[in-house]
Amino acid sequence: MGAVQENKVQENFQMNSIKLDKQILKDLVSLGKKRHEAKDISFRNHSKHGRFRKYKGDSDVTIYDLTVTKRHIPHIAGVIGEFAYGKLIGEDVDRKIYSVRDDGVDFKNGAEVKTSTFYTGSFGQTELKIPKREYIERSPSLYVLARLNSKLLLKSPNEMIVDILGQISNNKFDSLKQEKQYIEGGPINYVVKQSDLEPVKVVEKPWFFDLW
Repeated sequence: MGAVQENKVQENFQMNSIKLDKQILKDLVSLGKKRHEAKDISFRNHSKHGRFRKYKGDSDVTIYDLTVTKRHIPHIAGVIGEFAYGKLIGEDVDRKIYSVRDDGVDFKNGAEVKTSTFYTGSFGQTELKIPKREYIERSPSLYVLARLNSKLLLKSPNEMIVDILGQISNNKFDSLKQEKQYIEGGPINYVVKQSDLEPVKVVEKPWFFDLW
């Protein structure tokens, strides 16, 4: 089947959980690797939102027989989060490879998916964070927060659960956002809590579809 949807309530938050199998995960890791390597090398290792190196060292890791580095993980996690959300609304991820991203919109409904690999934050909840500069430059109408376990991903699991924690309109995000800087020299971020999000509106039609 490839992917299974489950609705559940955790910590008083309603979320949707998508189970992805090994073949789908391997294909998504490959797509994330291509996305990462299409970027200019300066972007790959330096944040355009702050004056710090994203990663120390460049040791190789192997995920599903694909050689990547930890620098690849944000792009890979992002693709997996997008795919899981796409399952809920009946759309595939954008499979085009860009050297420079456009307006940040990932889906036809104007949504941009952000994938977190952190299960708690300073609020005691997973946080949706948007770098301040990115928030100013891009114009999605909707933000979606996904979450996955990156340590598990590095083990090339036979299956993985991706949580879709919720969504928030651009207008509501603007009214609730708080400013945070996680590390010195890093980007200034706008942040909202998981509890600020609304449940994702699932398309009421069969959402299983073949991609490969």
